[in-house]
Order: sequence, then C-alpha cells, then structure tokens
Amino acid sequence: MNAAKRSKTRDESYFVASQWQLIWRKFRSHRLAILGAVILSFLYLFAIFSGFFSTTNISQRFSGFTNCPPHKIHFFDGKSFSLRPFVYAYRPSRDPVTRRQLYVEDRTQKFPIRFFARSEEYRFWGLFTARVRLFSVEEPGALFLF
Repeated sequence: MNAAKRSKTRDESYFVASQWQLIWRKFRSHRLAILGAVILSFLYLFAIFSGFFSTTNISQRFSGFTNCPPHKIHFFDGKSFSLRPFVYAYRPSRDPVTRRQLYVEDRTQKFPIRFFARSEEYRFWGLFTARVRLFSVEEPGALFLF
C-alpha cells in the first residue's frame, strides 16, 4: 500500500518528463548558457528601446566629426571632483607629420551629462512621440559613445 502512494523519485520523474522539461533542466544546469541568455536578453532590451538609449536623434548628423573617437567621460577636471559626469568638446586638428585628421579635447568647453534628459521629439516604436532619453548633453555639445 505504501508503494502505491509513494511519490516519484528524481530518476522516475526524468522518464515521465516532457521534452520542454528536459530542455529546461539541462539549460538550468549549464552556467555558460545562463550567462549567454542574460547577455542576449540585455542586447534585445537595448534593441527594443534603442530610441530611449540613444544620445541623439537618428536623423542628426555631425558631418565635421566623421571619424571622431568616443568621448572620455570625466569626473575630475584637474581642479575639482564632480559627482556629475561630463565630457569635453572635441575640436578637429591635423597631425603635422601624417596630415591625418585628429580630434583633441577642448578643455574650455565642458558639457555635463544629464540623465533622463529632455531632447528633440522622436517616434518611439513608430507608435507615439517621446522626448526623454536615458542620457544626453546640452545642445551645442555632442556625446559620442561608439
């Protein structure tokens, strides 16, 4: 009688499990697969909300900065420490030897990075208009992340 009411052991549950249950067990036990799923979900999240995560409008161009390197985000300006991150403006210059276009930080122009900043209107998913971005700098400045 006890044998009839006995619950299934782990070995028995393996044989009666569905295909999806077997796949889920194998997936949960693989740490690298879990890490890959987390990274992939972040990439999909950034792709879905790309308008919110971008720093400028998709139609805005910076023709004077075609091969500009990414901005370095600073907290210290040489004199004082600031909790608010900022970037310096870039100004184009030429390397005198190679005649290659270079971009030098202009330390006279400092642009603080604003979080949840209001910006130009953009179409979010093509459904409605939005004006808030995750972070941005004030209008004369630009923020190049990549």
